Amino acid sequence: MNEVTINEIRSALHGALAAAFPHITIHSEGINQQLNPPYFLIKLLRSSHQQELGRRYRRKFPFDVQYISLAGNAAEMYQMAEHLTSALQTINVLGRSVPAIGMQFELIDGVLHFFVDFQLLIWAKSPTIPLMKTQNLEEGIIYD
Repeated sequence: MNEVTINEIRSALHGALAAAFPHITIHSEGINQQLNPPYFLIKLLRSSHQQELGRRYRRKFPFDVQYISLAGNAAEMYQMAEHLTSALQTINVLGRSVPAIGMQFELIDGVLHFFVDFQLLIWAKSPTIPLMKTQNLEEGIIYD
C-alpha cells in the first residue's frame, strides 16, 4: 500500500505543535514520570482503516492533545484552545498537507483536552499479474 504510517502522522502533529508553541514541551503517550507544566501530551485515540472502493481505503486518526498549564485557569485554557484550533488546521505529512476534519475540546480536572481528527485516503498497490510466457507460432500454407 502507498500508506502513511501512524508514526508519521504523530510526528507531523508534533511538528505542528512545536512550530506554533516553541516554548512548550511536547510529550507522547506512555510517559510514566512527573512532568513540569506547561506541556502538551499527545495521545492517539481509536483509529480506523476502512475499505471504500476497490483499492481505496480511508484512514482516520483521532488525537487527544492534552494541555497542562501552570495556572490551569479556564480563561487560559480557552485561549489555548483558540490557538490550537488555528495551529492544527492542517499538518504537513511527508510534504503532503493534511487538513483536520474535526476539532472539539473540553476541560477535565484542570486539563484541556483538545480532540482533533485527521483523515487520509490510501490506495493499495495494483496486484502484480504475471505476464504470459512466450509462445512460438509457425505459419504456413497447406496446398491440397
